[in-house]
Amino acid sequence: MNKLKAIIVILLGLTACKNIGEDCLVSRNPEIYFQNVEMIEGMKYEIEYIAKNPLRCYYTPFGFVGAMSMPNKKQIHLADIETGRIIVSTCDFGRGPEEILVESPDMDMYGNSLYLLDQRTDRLKRVDIGKDTLLVHELMRVQANDLAIFLNVEVVSDSLYVFFTSDFDNNKSILLMDNYSQVLDSLSYKILNDDRIDQSKHRYNVQMKISPDRKILFISSMQFNKVSKYHIKGNDIECIDEVFLTEPKYDIKGKVLAVKEDNIEMNARLFVGDKYVYLVVDPEYKRDFDKRRKHAQANNVRESKAPGNNSYIMVFNYNLEFIKTYICDYNIANLALCQEPDIVYATDAVNNCIVKYKLPGLN
Repeated sequence: MNKLKAIIVILLGLTACKNIGEDCLVSRNPEIYFQNVEMIEGMKYEIEYIAKNPLRCYYTPFGFVGAMSMPNKKQIHLADIETGRIIVSTCDFGRGPEEILVESPDMDMYGNSLYLLDQRTDRLKRVDIGKDTLLVHELMRVQANDLAIFLNVEVVSDSLYVFFTSDFDNNKSILLMDNYSQVLDSLSYKILNDDRIDQSKHRYNVQMKISPDRKILFISSMQFNKVSKYHIKGNDIECIDEVFLTEPKYDIKGKVLAVKEDNIEMNARLFVGDKYVYLVVDPEYKRDFDKRRKHAQANNVRESKAPGNNSYIMVFNYNLEFIKTYICDYNIANLALCQEPDIVYATDAVNNCIVKYKLPGLN
């Protein structure tokens, strides 16, 4: 009976924190993410140039499109999937129409085009991808106010975009904009809805991804492991769900948020496919859970080829209900999703390569 009660408590925790405007005080027990675990081995691709410093990689019908942080070098590359040969490169480092000034532009794939947000110049650019071509077009300059910095972009259509900005004090954190830089709708973003916090004194590190049908937007906080879900309809955007994956632990000192030492930071990267939400979690995450190794050993999960460097892929459905955790044999920086929900391509930050994974149990 006690064991049954414990299970019920955990299940209740999975559905907690559904009321918008209220913080989740009873969050999910982190141990649930290690109750359905599987070790997976990847197939390594030798991507000759992209792999020297891979940032992001996208799967396209023409090959991998990747970004690389290399000042004074071309930043965007198209590579053959099977051979790793670089087919064509574009975007020199600079301020010109076909250049980008930031070493790590935020990106989104829409159709066969890669959209780049240059955070240093506030310019949005589109790279049209062909069989052996990358054509750059400068679309517009975006600016909310003199103080805000545009951090992330997701494409709703060829004339509608969602931007995440550094303006946390004026209800303009999330902007829905047309291709004339006109704001059609805006929302504030607060990790914690606590009136004691002065939001203007905080800059949150978040990830933002849109669903392939361009109707659902997800935003995740890398510090407090909160995932928010938004619905986009026409020129309107609204928050429809918020979930803390772990319990946030913090103090407030002089209206400033102070993170406690025992707060769990997954430092998760967010990716959204047709059916699932994927979170890539850093190896550091393992230090917060002493029980995860014992559980893995009890279920005959092998140790990684690179002990201490293997990442986790945690999979959720669109309702943010946990499905499964995969322990990878490489250190993953980013994922490239394709049409098959159980196939992902990953860039490895340690071995500088691209790895293909099959995720058993997903369909």
